[in-house]
Amino acid sequence: MRPPALWYLVWVLTAGYGGIGFAQDQTPAEAEAIQRVIEAQLNAFAADDAEQAFSLATPGIRDLFSSAETFLTMVRNGYPMVYRHLSIRFLTPRMGNHFSLQMVRMTDTGADVWMVVYRLRKQDDGRWLIDGVTAFPGAPVPDLAPATRGS
Repeated sequence: MRPPALWYLVWVLTAGYGGIGFAQDQTPAEAEAIQRVIEAQLNAFAADDAEQAFSLATPGIRDLFSSAETFLTMVRNGYPMVYRHLSIRFLTPRMGNHFSLQMVRMTDTGADVWMVVYRLRKQDDGRWLIDGVTAFPGAPVPDLAPATRGS
């Protein structure tokens, strides 16, 4: 998939967020808070801590899966690159009004590269929670982030 096609798909994925366009860049504090949530959930998956991983999902996702174990099973079976990975690299996030898209380049345990798009929603209490994930094989977009975080 070429980069413009991926960005179009990302735009389509955000259609459920009220059609609000992307705002200007996030502050460094917002970007770091979002990345910490993703890292915390990845660490929970690595430890098979279903309750912790489930707690970092939005109420809508928690309602959809009804239990932490069901959620963990879905991730294990449907998103193996998220459940277990060798490395991650955060790319530049995109932010709208109370939501954010964080693209993460992941290498899975088989050394395959994935572009994983996290959708996060800002809660009324100010916390960011994960509202969905979409994974694409390969690394179809250029590296947009100057900083690297390993996991």
